[in-house]
Amino acid sequence: MQLFFTYPWYFVILALLIAVGISALLYFRSPIFSNTLNWFLFALRSVAVFLILLLLLNPLIKQFQKNIIKPTIIFAQDNSASMKYGNDSIYLQHTYPKALYDFQEKLKDKAVLSFLTFGSKITEQNHFDFSEQSTDYDALFHYIEQNYKNRNLAAVIVSSDGLINHGKNPLYEIYNIKAPVHCLANGDTTTHKDIAINDVEHNTIVLVNNPYPIKIKLTATLAKGTEAHLHIYDNEQQVTQQKIKITRDFFYISIPFTLTSSGKGIHTIKIAIDSLPGERNLRNNQMTLKINVIDARQKILIIANSPHPDIALLSKALKSNLNFDVTSILANELNPNTLKDYNLIILHALPSLTYSLTTTIEKIRQLNLPVWYIVGTQTDLTKLNNMQSFIQINQEKGLWDDATPSLYKDFEVFTVPDDFNTFLADMPPLKVPFGNYKILDDKNIVLTQKIKNIETSKPLLILFNDQTHKAGFLMGENIWRWGIYDYKDFNTKDHIYHLINNVAQYLSLKVNKNNLVVNIKPIYNENENINITAEFYNEILEKTNDADLQMKITNKKTIYTYNFLKTDNDYKLNINNLPIGDYQYQATTKYQKNTYNKSGSFTIQASQLEQLTTQANFSFLNQLSEKFSGQFFYPNQWQSLTDTILSQKNLISISKSKKKLKSLIDWKLLFFIIIGMFSLEWFLRKYYGSK
Repeated sequence: MQLFFTYPWYFVILALLIAVGISALLYFRSPIFSNTLNWFLFALRSVAVFLILLLLLNPLIKQFQKNIIKPTIIFAQDNSASMKYGNDSIYLQHTYPKALYDFQEKLKDKAVLSFLTFGSKITEQNHFDFSEQSTDYDALFHYIEQNYKNRNLAAVIVSSDGLINHGKNPLYEIYNIKAPVHCLANGDTTTHKDIAINDVEHNTIVLVNNPYPIKIKLTATLAKGTEAHLHIYDNEQQVTQQKIKITRDFFYISIPFTLTSSGKGIHTIKIAIDSLPGERNLRNNQMTLKINVIDARQKILIIANSPHPDIALLSKALKSNLNFDVTSILANELNPNTLKDYNLIILHALPSLTYSLTTTIEKIRQLNLPVWYIVGTQTDLTKLNNMQSFIQINQEKGLWDDATPSLYKDFEVFTVPDDFNTFLADMPPLKVPFGNYKILDDKNIVLTQKIKNIETSKPLLILFNDQTHKAGFLMGENIWRWGIYDYKDFNTKDHIYHLINNVAQYLSLKVNKNNLVVNIKPIYNENENINITAEFYNEILEKTNDADLQMKITNKKTIYTYNFLKTDNDYKLNINNLPIGDYQYQATTKYQKNTYNKSGSFTIQASQLEQLTTQANFSFLNQLSEKFSGQFFYPNQWQSLTDTILSQKNLISISKSKKKLKSLIDWKLLFFIIIGMFSLEWFLRKYYGSK
């Protein structure tokens, strides 16, 4: 323990002189007690006053605390469901917990045993129930790396069956873990007759009434010469089946199917394979998928003044996107009453001198439909200027110019391929109006005009979005030539198709004007965190979270009620551990005497990863222990594991000294010493002064 001051050393001497001076004036200027008592009282007063003055100088005490830190040993228990599916499930339930307890007792004097369970998540606990539905070793080692990096870590023990079905393979990753990793093997390594649906590749979202692919991967062991039937059901109705002939003892096959979605909503796709005679593990003979069938196609209407090659290119490009339903007609075939069925209108060379489209444009404005104007030599520019306010084209003397494209340097609305500038550099020119362009401020320029290899600021392709209406303008015709050159130079039409589809996607995407918006996935996997976000907009569509937001979630048996957490201007909700099943939700908020609701549904589907393979993989565990300079142990080698741990050179306690600063004024004993001195002085003065 050391004492030091925040003020210069001579302040202490000054305090001592002041204390002695005050006491001397009191007891030696006119002594009233005996010489011995006078000196004793003088000493009491001097010390007490000096201590008070010393405390005013705020002296600090430096103390050193010495801590002995035992080494830490991590025991990481695989808590996944595959652990209990093997032949040793009885051993794991009865013998294993006792063996683990004995192991802990033998090490408790030498080290601190820290228990972790791992599967789909990492938990610090010594209780395990083998209920996790996936096994993620990568998450385990990252957790150890981050949470034990400054600990006296002596060893890591991984008790597992060696089956990995989630996350990265730790054999090929690098972790900053200095301690050896020992693997304690569990599980059944015996190969049995089995046929299994190993995996199914599929999309979770498909379009209604559209074909969609799935690929089923089957494995079979010790079943050569047998046959099995594979069945596929959509909402419990069988849609197809196929006979599988198993030609080898270790058999694998990948079978593609094309299914057709019918009816919107969540579809349950069940895939089942007939069991084999003598097969023991039937849990992997079927797999259930959840597919969300939606009708999200954007309907696009192309209206042309007259037949033109541009129309064919636009139609082919848009039809290459399954999200678009494209119709092409001539202006004289248009029925304005059908416009309400479309999400985007493309006008090619319209309005023209032949077709003014006054009624059509008014209908489009009433329906608030986005429009993509493609200006051509037949376009009546005066009518075009009068029917919209986004851009005004002042053509000089009816002249037209040839303009090649150049990508606008500050364009950020959507992405383009890396070689898009190379594609644009060789494109033939479009026929554009010669003159001046007056443009609305709220604009997104995609392409500018290059006239005779001179860059200009005139737009060639420009998009507008004023929050109430969207519009796009391609200022020239003959874009069909770009498709030919794309194929000639790049052997593809991806560049021009990409451009056309992105423009159509931007224009057809509607601005959401709902007051309450809830972002929730339609399908979640078992044990997956359900993260929900929400936004609320007031009557003038300003985002706010002043009001409280609740959500009620129901299934056939239970009603769950939650309150959203407010963050910035949004709402967030995180839900864990909902059972497997179908759920309906309703989000509700009250704002300025009005109530707003948003309802929908979602599904939590079962995870089947742990059922696919139940044969333990001891080879993986052996390689894992070698990677981390550890050792591999079989289930009955608890004593060998104990002896190995106890013989490690790094199984030593370390001593750490910790410096601690404390103000002397916080020392309560000093307070009682000062009070005691003054009290003793007062008592002696009273006692001997009265005699």
